[in-house]
Amino acid sequence: FRSIRVKFVCGMRAAVTARRDLATLTHAATALSVGRLDVAEAVDRLLAETKAAHKASQKLTEELAGYHAASLLLQHPVQGDRRVVRLVFPDKDAGYLKLLASRLIASSTQTCALLATTQEEPTRVVVGATADLGLDCGSLLREALATYGLRGGGSPGMAQGQIPKVHLDDLFHALEGRFSKP
Repeated sequence: FRSIRVKFVCGMRAAVTARRDLATLTHAATALSVGRLDVAEAVDRLLAETKAAHKASQKLTEELAGYHAASLLLQHPVQGDRRVVRLVFPDKDAGYLKLLASRLIASSTQTCALLATTQEEPTRVVVGATADLGLDCGSLLREALATYGLRGGGSPGMAQGQIPKVHLDDLFHALEGRFSKP
């Protein structure tokens, strides 16, 4: 046998609960512009529309990251034996940075990406490098952040971490120094 918990109200509390439930249902029906009996159906429709809109938004974000990466590759040509794309975004989230870095790395060679967003404090940092450079981004970022008593890491191709905004330029300078070593 399984235990079953039963919760109930009676008397005046039942009447108060019923009125509150009716008020909530009426408010939801008004907000959804449907009758009270159609609220559940309207909520299901809204959830489906929200899911579809999120999927479409994600697809557009992925396309935007692809175009953004292509533009950045043109703006940052290979100098010497590698290209370093170093950018700080005040209005992008960490998810977009990871997506952009992966697009930069996937669509080029000899490329290092140093990306950060200052949308939040601490600043989010994403570091990436194409495989042909033989760099281990996870180790490089972990070592650079350890200087500040911070942690971060990832795979050889891409890593992420956080650092106070005040130290971001120093971190990027240190990483660029490591990227430029043969």
